[in-house]
Amino acid sequence: MSVTTTNSAKSDVFPQRVMIRGVIYRIYEDRAIVMGRSGPRLDITIRDEVRGKKVTAINRRAFQDDSALQSIKFPNSLKTIGSHSFENCVSLTEIELPTNLEKINWNAFAGCTGLKHVYLPFAIQRIGHHAFSGCSALEETPHFVQTGPRSQAKLSRSLVEQSLPVSLSHLGESAFEGCTALKRVVVPFKIKSIPANLFRNCESLVSVWLHARIQDLGDGAFQGCLSLDALRIPETVSEIGADAISESTTIISESGSMAIEYAKQKNLRYRVTELPPTSVSSLLGAPTASQFTELVSDNDFVARVVEHYEVRPSAPSIERSDYEPSIGQVPASRFRYKDGIYYQDAPTNDDNDVTLALTGDLMCGFRQQRLAADGTSYNFDEQLQHVAPIFRQSDLAIGNLETMVNPKLPFMSERLYIDDRPNLNSPIEYLASVRRMGFDAVMSAQNHMYDTGVQGILETLDALNQTNLIHGGLFSGSNDPRVLHFNIKGMHIAIVAYLDPIRQRMKKANFTAQGLKDMASLFDEEQIVKDIKSARDAGAEFILAYAHWGVEYTSKLADRQLGFAEMLANSGVDYIFGSHSHCPQPFDYTESATGKRVPTLFSAGNFLADIQRHAPITHDAVLGLVKLTRDSDGQVVLAGNGYIPCRIVQADRASTVTVVPCEALADGLFGFTESEAIADAQRIGNVLGDDYTPISIKHVRDSDQTVSVWQKPAVQRAEKIYEVAATANDFGFNPLVHLDKNSLESALMEVQALGFGLSTKRYSTQVFTAADEKQNEIGFKRVASNLTSMVGLEFCADKILCKTLLLENGLPTAFGLPMPRKGYAAAKRFADDNGWPVVVKPRRGSGGRAVTANIQNHEQLEAAVKTADEFGGFLIEKHVPGEDYRFLVSGDEVLGVWCRDAANVIGDGKSSIDELIEIKNALRSKNPHLASRLIKKDDALIHHLRWSGLTLAHVPGHGEKIYLRSAANLSAGGDNIDLTDETHDSLKEIAVQAKKALPGIELVGIDFLMQDHRLPVTEQVVNICEINSTPGVSAHEYPMFGKPRPAARNYVEHIAKSSNLVVKPFTDQGDFVLTIHGQFKDDSLENVIQKWATTSGVTLTGVKASRDLIQVEFSGTTVGASFMSYSTVKPNKLDSRITSCELTRK
Repeated sequence: MSVTTTNSAKSDVFPQRVMIRGVIYRIYEDRAIVMGRSGPRLDITIRDEVRGKKVTAINRRAFQDDSALQSIKFPNSLKTIGSHSFENCVSLTEIELPTNLEKINWNAFAGCTGLKHVYLPFAIQRIGHHAFSGCSALEETPHFVQTGPRSQAKLSRSLVEQSLPVSLSHLGESAFEGCTALKRVVVPFKIKSIPANLFRNCESLVSVWLHARIQDLGDGAFQGCLSLDALRIPETVSEIGADAISESTTIISESGSMAIEYAKQKNLRYRVTELPPTSVSSLLGAPTASQFTELVSDNDFVARVVEHYEVRPSAPSIERSDYEPSIGQVPASRFRYKDGIYYQDAPTNDDNDVTLALTGDLMCGFRQQRLAADGTSYNFDEQLQHVAPIFRQSDLAIGNLETMVNPKLPFMSERLYIDDRPNLNSPIEYLASVRRMGFDAVMSAQNHMYDTGVQGILETLDALNQTNLIHGGLFSGSNDPRVLHFNIKGMHIAIVAYLDPIRQRMKKANFTAQGLKDMASLFDEEQIVKDIKSARDAGAEFILAYAHWGVEYTSKLADRQLGFAEMLANSGVDYIFGSHSHCPQPFDYTESATGKRVPTLFSAGNFLADIQRHAPITHDAVLGLVKLTRDSDGQVVLAGNGYIPCRIVQADRASTVTVVPCEALADGLFGFTESEAIADAQRIGNVLGDDYTPISIKHVRDSDQTVSVWQKPAVQRAEKIYEVAATANDFGFNPLVHLDKNSLESALMEVQALGFGLSTKRYSTQVFTAADEKQNEIGFKRVASNLTSMVGLEFCADKILCKTLLLENGLPTAFGLPMPRKGYAAAKRFADDNGWPVVVKPRRGSGGRAVTANIQNHEQLEAAVKTADEFGGFLIEKHVPGEDYRFLVSGDEVLGVWCRDAANVIGDGKSSIDELIEIKNALRSKNPHLASRLIKKDDALIHHLRWSGLTLAHVPGHGEKIYLRSAANLSAGGDNIDLTDETHDSLKEIAVQAKKALPGIELVGIDFLMQDHRLPVTEQVVNICEINSTPGVSAHEYPMFGKPRPAARNYVEHIAKSSNLVVKPFTDQGDFVLTIHGQFKDDSLENVIQKWATTSGVTLTGVKASRDLIQVEFSGTTVGASFMSYSTVKPNKLDSRITSCELTRK
């Protein structure tokens, strides 16, 4: 690198001059600027930083008249390009200005006659006078689009706009004068004045798009633009300079405008915009609806409407050859239109109440369209199928449609941004799916109504009619009524919708004032009062207002929202339902001036959208339910007000973007866990507040059901495929409830050994030996005995070895293959070849650790592989549906079969759920297997009850079963249920065969997946998914429901006899001697022994102590004796060292 310092003073003296690679910089205390170059150069790169100072500007005349300069690379730190900086650099042909550049000063690129393409920065604010004048080869001034909200904005080099950037707020005089190759100009909405000579002598200019905020045209602004046939000038222009427009240009404007008067004075050609005479309404089912469709197809009619309502188009139209609209079968509307009212054809149920289902934003984004693409058309049904039954069972289902439908412009999947804003334009198939999935009506008072221009509004309204969707909040003109009226079960309901006029100002500027007045429904107090009065005058008994307002991506309410809410309440509406924020906002009551409290949901958030930023709140969805009834005076009143919390599941977990009730996700849909679903529902509930009640979906799962969505699922009869005893087992007093799960398994082995007359010697809470009177000995670690071989353990621990062994013995197991370490590519091929869903398991491990089931797509698969992959690889299998069962096998016998049920209580007709939980926990606390797994009344349980419309105070009827959670985990309060006697023998035979296939192992827990344990293996799909070499026996000994099994006794007897030990007839009572070995310094242990005896329920008969041995004699149960043994070796804080203890029967 060549560096020359031209200032020999101290390094901390400013300014300094430095030359690097031929570029001269001046360094100041807080910045550096470019002064010029040392000589002619073809290419120049300006550094981002010099000596720790950011380069922020190029000085005036820095490269002026450098005819050799062909290219220059700018740093992103640059903010200003000085005047005349590159003037007459005639060899420059293309430049890309840096992202953060804000100012291009006067004459900066003037006279650059070779310059064809200038990529302007998105952030540019000022272009000075004559900045590009004389750039005779300049054809276009594109810019890269910045995506996302300001806090997360990113520049996308894949998105290019041909218009001037929307951030531009100043254009100087003659900025583009003499740019004779320039063909198209789109003036950004912040430019309010077209200065003098701005486009003078731009001979090739054929298209200029102004906007409705322009106030004046300067002298000579478009003079000499010989190819500009017509110029649409808005009526907002109040001043036009001398010779602003060439004689060859036709002026188009409204009657009485300054532009028309100017044309008349100058004898220029002009055309006055005017609407074609018509009285046609666009309402679905209206007598003129068919005529409206014909008019939308009439190019002349549309052109006249567009010219009058629009200053400029939203985007150039396109010709399509690869898109064939196919809406398929679309249900007829459930309403018929007559005399201005929509009448319900047939009630959805027999009661007299009316249920409204309301949603927030129905969007149709880039990914949604790509995922729904089906050849030359689209199908979006999957995206709404999980909520469709709810809409179909309501009396009227309404959504906020936040997209447009204009096939003459690019869809969002084809062009993500237009005019630097998201392009929410969708195919008509989206509307077809919205109707097919149960929506009756959509409100379109939303800020993306501007995205496709006037023609897009007409096309959208026609598409809504084609798909049998009633529509409001967006109008074809002044002939469309502003209020929708419904008669449902004799109730007269009116619906209005309004949009905050501050939204989307850049695209709003495309419309004329008359266009906005006739086509949009903006918040305007005078108009709102008029609308509500007309609704009441027409007989409306209940008025619902949709409101598109607020700040995006926050639950905080804006002052404007609160003001608009008061405006609506004061006007007399009865219910306010908000949208636009892309996340839920609070529910509250807005008090009117008369004291009326109007229910107000400030935002229901997105209902269907593929917005990724600001997750998870942008994935939170609210389905509102409003129930109306008549009171004793016959007045329509609010009888129910609540919501179903939903989540928008993105394509990384589902095959598409789809909205799903959280309650369904809690049941495991798309691989969600109950805790994930509850967290989503809690987050939504925390925002909405306690006054808005969550409602369960349990009675609206199937579209064929006719049960009202308002019927609370308080009663759930047991629908499992097993029989459950009426009452839970009560195991009475049992000291083993104090043991942890591993110590409990070991204690159960010792209890049986003592019962068979064997003596035991315990070394730890999990390890002991047992011997007969001839000192023949066996050993146990938890449940594993000395007959358990390392080979047998390895076959169980290694899932790939186990699977191979099962297959070689002809035993059923899911189809799968072993995968190498870092084998995602191979796993992907397996899933693609054999179909989804799949299961990924680590090669080693137990208890379901690192196992991912029901994997639906590549993203989920990749995450699962990362979790499971380890040394030696992992296993991938086809996912097999079914219930899971545990078979305990020893020798040739199935010792027990059990399964799990989610936490629940069964009503007695008098106790509340809270009291029933306490009653059940009292029983669980006496169950050694469940004592540490009580039912917790935590937030998850409370929210699960709320989904069912219940609280802890609810009193279930006698025999009514209330589920407290979805997942059937014992640790979360679930029940273990014995099914041994009713399990089909053919299944038990398979379990025994599987155990026999394993070498050197005497006790196994075999996990099955099957449809029904009562059916033979020949009548269902049965698969062994895992074999555990150290299974728990306590679940079989102590089931919550069903018959307790003497599994431990049978197993220990089998081990003892297999080891040639002589056992005595079993008895669970006796006199015992506990001999404790160790070092004892005082008599403190003797006091503790008395506490052990009390806890274990044994009766002490004598204690003898020395410094290295203590003998304790007592009588009691084998359970109590084992607890004494466990207590002895359990680590304690006593000043004694215990090495082991022995238990013998007298």
